[in-house]
Amino acid sequence: CQLLQLGRLCAQCCLCLPFEAWPFPWGYWYAWSMSILVVSLAMSVLMPTQILLATLFFFLLRRVHKECLKTGVFQMKFDMDAVAEISIACWILRGVSIFWILMGLFFFSQPRDSGDMVITLSFLAVPEGCHTFVLPGTNWHVPVQSAVFGALLLTSVGAWYLTYLLSYGGSLERKMWRRVGEGGHAFVVGCVQVAALGLLIGAIWNGTGLHWKQTKVPLHNLFAVVLWFFAITVIAASFIVRHILTRKAKHKTGDMEKLLDQGHPLDLNQLLKEEGMEGMEGLVR
Repeated sequence: CQLLQLGRLCAQCCLCLPFEAWPFPWGYWYAWSMSILVVSLAMSVLMPTQILLATLFFFLLRRVHKECLKTGVFQMKFDMDAVAEISIACWILRGVSIFWILMGLFFFSQPRDSGDMVITLSFLAVPEGCHTFVLPGTNWHVPVQSAVFGALLLTSVGAWYLTYLLSYGGSLERKMWRRVGEGGHAFVVGCVQVAALGLLIGAIWNGTGLHWKQTKVPLHNLFAVVLWFFAITVIAASFIVRHILTRKAKHKTGDMEKLLDQGHPLDLNQLLKEEGMEGMEGLVR
């Protein structure tokens, strides 16, 4: 119906209404697509073909919307800012992660039986007789070598994150540049990167102090752990992606506002070449 536009054709023929492009309902289609995704994931447990039907739906939906936007049925009017779109995309990823967590609980709660399929896995374990210390506030015995490895590794990750904050567009970039200048800023960033690399090499050289040990695990428990790992990874990635993209969107908006406040002319040709501005030439001009 969207491709043929039967309602619009009848209105034009019977009521002699002019042809006007409709504003694209971004909010409606975001909400409808998220509903289809969540319902399909939930029902796929009982009916696996629901995933295939949802895939077909999203494929056809993309083709139909692309054709409607290309032929001018809808106008590219953005009634949602970039931060809201980023949040919606991240919540879609979190919805998938929540489904994986629930499915992991389903697999893990299955009762063990003598006929269950088992798999042999290797994991890192604390060797016997190694030097350990009691973690303050707990009864955990932590190997000294593993604690040194973890401290070096976490310090290296923190140093790399500090270089990200000091780099171009970071929250500390302007403060550092004002204090030490352009040359000093590059020197400080380089020194922090070298220190982070040295700490990482030191952690690898020190080693974890653990050894590999084999154990037999039921297959459904393995499925549960794998699903939980993927879910936690996707949730963490959604927060990281949201943080980076939100900062990037605010940085672009801030630069454009500064140019306009300072009275500089805005290059429309360069603006239309940016990502996400395809098909906006008629609306902008």
